[in-house]
Amino acid sequence: REAEMERDDYDDSVPLAAGDPSVHAGFRGALDSIAMRLKQLVLRACDDRPEDWELLVTGHSLGGALATLFAFDVAYGIDATRSLPVRKPRSKPWFLGTSTVAAVADAPKFSAINLVTLGAPRVGDAAFASQLDVAVPTHSRLVNGQDIVARLPRGFSYAHGGSTILVSPNATIWVEGENEGECPLKKGDGGLSGVVTRPAPPGSPLATLLDDALGEARSVKPFDVQSALDAATRLTQKSVNTIQGSSSSELLGSVGLDSKYVEAELKML
Repeated sequence: REAEMERDDYDDSVPLAAGDPSVHAGFRGALDSIAMRLKQLVLRACDDRPEDWELLVTGHSLGGALATLFAFDVAYGIDATRSLPVRKPRSKPWFLGTSTVAAVADAPKFSAINLVTLGAPRVGDAAFASQLDVAVPTHSRLVNGQDIVARLPRGFSYAHGGSTILVSPNATIWVEGENEGECPLKKGDGGLSGVVTRPAPPGSPLATLLDDALGEARSVKPFDVQSALDAATRLTQKSVNTIQGSSSSELLGSVGLDSKYVEAELKML
């Protein structure tokens, strides 16, 4: 079991089936400690008739992560007799949609659930994000474009669900699905899609170095050691000039990383 991913009721002997979703163990544990009491309070606030109410779940930063898990937990019915679902060992994860629906089929449901988070981190992997979008289709994530928390946890296994509302440093607002372009925070979600591009695009530092190396190799005279040394000296100087004249994003882009992704990541350092 990965140290950061809660998978199958702490049972390390159970292999994951392909496509089984995972969530961050710390986020799950934090919500698990308060989930039952929280659901009791929510039911009391609506006089035990959630079907007559719409539920708005919101939170900031860590609270956004917990709000995401809570919204998913109650999407199929709110059961205040338990904390987060705990299934027997060798079972599927609690947040699998099919098993969750079966477990709370008789629990009362809200007429609608709206999830709005602010600066929330990634909560689970791509499989979980996909199931979250089905369970809670009205889900907006308000994010400051320079906020590193929205890019955490690190690693390509994590993914965001919902629709992004991105606020840039100059106070312009970009809304996913309404404005053109892709969400920059979702590059690399659940894999390398949008991160890895074609290596060594023309004009990139690496392409320039390769062209210089090929040109110098062609200038070497057969069986002429001095000619080879002169070519190596010139190539070394050209390489130094190319590297010194290139930005970090250009150098990383040369090896196949999307330049916009690299620029966004470097701003977080």
